[in-house]
Amino acid sequence: MKLNPDCIRDILLAVEELSDYDRSVSDSELSKSKFLISYSENEILYHVRQLTWSKMLQL
Repeated sequence: MKLNPDCIRDILLAVEELSDYDRSVSDSELSKSKFLISYSENEILYHVRQLTWSKMLQL
């Protein structure tokens, strides 16, 4: 799969909206975000994995 910078941006926006210092975001919450409705679940998971590997997200 090819990296989609728009998907990465939208994931980061969704995480920012749904999480806070004491609360993390689940996969199901993330996939239901208004920012990510135009992406498939596989595409979201792929990009989350890439963000994790690059240390932009922590699971």
